[in-house]
Amino acid sequence: MIFVIKVLNKNYLSELSSSNQIFDYEKNIKSKREIYGESAINALINFTQNEFGLFITQPVLSDVERNSFAFFRSSNLSQSEKELSAVSFRVDSINFNNDKKIIYQCQVNSLLPDLFGDGFGIIEGNYYMTFSNYLIFSNTISSLKELVNQNIAENTLTNKNGFKAFSEHLSSETNYMVYCNVSKSNQLFESVLKRPSFRFLKKNFESIKNFENVTFQVSSGSNNLFYSNIFLNHNPDYKQETGSLWELELDTQIVSKPFVFINHYTKSREIFVQDANNKTYLVSNTGKVLWESQLNNRIVDKIYMVDVYKNNKYQLLFNTSNAVYLIDRNGKNVDNYPIIIKEGIAGSVHLLDYDKNREYRVLIPTKDGKLQNRTIGGSIVKGWNYKSKNTSNVAKLDFFKIKSKDYISVIYNNGLIEFLNRKGEARLKLKETLPEGSVERVFLQKSNSLENTLFITSDSLGNIVNISCSDKKTITTTDHVIRSEHTYYPITLEGGAKYHLFADVNTCLLYDDQIGLLFEKEFDNDYLLSPQVYVDKNGIIKIVLTLQKEKRVFLINHFGISVEEYPIKGSTSVLIGDLNNDGSYNMVVGSGNKKLMMYSLN
Repeated sequence: MIFVIKVLNKNYLSELSSSNQIFDYEKNIKSKREIYGESAINALINFTQNEFGLFITQPVLSDVERNSFAFFRSSNLSQSEKELSAVSFRVDSINFNNDKKIIYQCQVNSLLPDLFGDGFGIIEGNYYMTFSNYLIFSNTISSLKELVNQNIAENTLTNKNGFKAFSEHLSSETNYMVYCNVSKSNQLFESVLKRPSFRFLKKNFESIKNFENVTFQVSSGSNNLFYSNIFLNHNPDYKQETGSLWELELDTQIVSKPFVFINHYTKSREIFVQDANNKTYLVSNTGKVLWESQLNNRIVDKIYMVDVYKNNKYQLLFNTSNAVYLIDRNGKNVDNYPIIIKEGIAGSVHLLDYDKNREYRVLIPTKDGKLQNRTIGGSIVKGWNYKSKNTSNVAKLDFFKIKSKDYISVIYNNGLIEFLNRKGEARLKLKETLPEGSVERVFLQKSNSLENTLFITSDSLGNIVNISCSDKKTITTTDHVIRSEHTYYPITLEGGAKYHLFADVNTCLLYDDQIGLLFEKEFDNDYLLSPQVYVDKNGIIKIVLTLQKEKRVFLINHFGISVEEYPIKGSTSVLIGDLNNDGSYNMVVGSGNKKLMMYSLN
C-alpha cells in the first residue's frame, strides 16, 4: 500500500470528527506528547514525504504478523532517526553492503495506529531501522534482518520478471494501492478474510490462483473526485515459485552436503559446498559466491571448523581419498597443507581436542590398516604407539572422557570395538561386536559411566542394538520390516522421549519406544538420501527427506504428514541451521541443475 500522508492524515482526522472520536484522539496524542515529547510524532509527521504504507511478505505458515512491515519515506532521514532515537533503544544491528544498519525499538506504545489508524495496529513490536530513504517498522528483530538479507540477495519484487511486465499496466501516480500475488497469499487470506469469504476462496482456489497478480489503485483528481481501477493478470500457465529465499547457480551439479562455516569477522553463517567437478565454493548466507577453489578429488564425509592459531579466526579441515586439507576463510591452504597420504585414507579423518584448549590432534585411518596421529600443524605426534591386531580397517572414530580417563573409540569394519588412550595404546576391548553391515549407522550416546555410554545401531532386520562400554548388548525387536541396507537415527528429546528413524532406498518409518510404529511412508521407484532430523521451536520432530531421482525434498512431521508447501526441489542431503543468526531455522540444499538454494523452515 502507498499513501500520500498529508491527505490521509487530514482525512483520518475528518473521519474521527464525523464519528465524534476526535476528542479521544486528541487526548491520546496529547498524553503521548506529555510523556515522550514531540520526537516520535515529529519524525513520522513532519519529515514523512508523501509516501507510506504497509506491506506483507510471503507468510510462512500462518505467521502473518511476523511478515508485516510499515514504511515511511522521509524527507530528512538523519533528522527522523535522531528524533525517534530520543524515545528508542538500540537493540541490534545488521551489515548491509558494508554499512551497519542499527535496529531500534521505539518505546511509544501504539504509536502507528494512534497516528494513522487501526490498519497499522498489526505492527505492535515497534522495531525499526532506516533503509534507503525510508523508516521501516516491524514486529520482530529477525523480520528486519530477513528483509535486509533479501535485499542483499536481490530477491525483491522489482527484480521479478512477472512483476516487471505487470507493473507497466499500473498508474505511476496513485494515492492508494494494494498489490497481491494471489498464489502466494493463501495464509494471508485466511488471516484477513471473514470465514464465509475464506471458505469460498479456498473452495475455488485452484481457479482463483490462475490470476497471478491483482492490483487495486485509487487516485485523486480535480473537484474532489477519486478514480479507481483494478488490474487482474490472468496467467493459467503460471507456476508458483519455490518460495526459496535465494537460488545460486554454480558451474555444475552439487554433490556434497552443504556445511556451515562461521565468518569470524561478522559472525554470519556461510556455506561450503563441492560440485561434481571437485570445485569447492564458499557462499554467503545471502547467496553470493565469496570464493572458488579447485581440488583433485571429492571430499569424504566429515568437515570440521577449527581455530588453528587460537585467535578466534576459523579454518576448514577435511580430507579426500588421499590427502588432508586445511584451508583458511579465503580458500587458501594453511602452511604444510595439503598432507598427501600415500597409503590412501580409509574414510574420514577425526579431529580431537582432548581438553577443549584447541591443542588439536588429527587421526587419519589409512588403507593399510594403520592409524596416524598428527598435530594440526601436520607433523606426526611423538609417542603415538597404535599397534592394533585387528586386520580390518578403521571405520569410525570418536572420543569421550569418564572420570578423567580418555577413551578414543575405534570401530572397525568387521564390527569390533576397542578403546585407546592418548598414546594410542589399548585401554579396553569389547567382546560384543556390532551387527554385520551396521558400522556406518552407529551412534555413540555419551554418559558419565561406561555402563551408560552406548553404541546404538540397528541390525539387518531393523532391530535396535545397544552395546554398552561395559560390554553388555541388548536387542530390541520392532514390529516392522526394513531392507538390510538402510540408515538409522536414534532421536532423544529433552524430556527423555526416545524415537528411532529408519530409512531404506524408498521407505521411511519412525518408531516410538513406548507406542511402537508411528508412521511408515513409502516412495515408489525412487532413492532416499539419508534423512535429516530437527526439532522445531514447538518441540515437534521434523524429518527432511530427499528423493534423489525425482529431485524433490519432503518435510514431514512425526506422524508422517507432509508440511504444507512441500515437496520443494532439491537433490542433495540438506544443511539445517540458524544461518541468519536470528533464531529461525533455514535449510540449504543443492538441486540437480547446478543450483544451491536456501529455504526458511519457520
